[in-house]
Amino acid sequence: MPTFYVLRKGQPFAVEGEISGEYASVPLPLGGERRFKWPQWYASRNAAMEALEARRLAKIEKARKVLAEAGEK
Repeated sequence: MPTFYVLRKGQPFAVEGEISGEYASVPLPLGGERRFKWPQWYASRNAAMEALEARRLAKIEKARKVLAEAGEK
């Protein structure tokens, strides 16, 4: 099974599972599986870290816009 990364609690975690197109599935310990659609899983740790950084920068930009709008009123 290939290894890929999912984001949990703001950190990338390596998991092993099956990748089929844009979906990845991870077997659960008590049976069943957990499926992730593509934007929720990443092929490498670097890609996962870049996604975290992009989210952080988007949050900062949104906060700047809110503060700028609040200052105009």
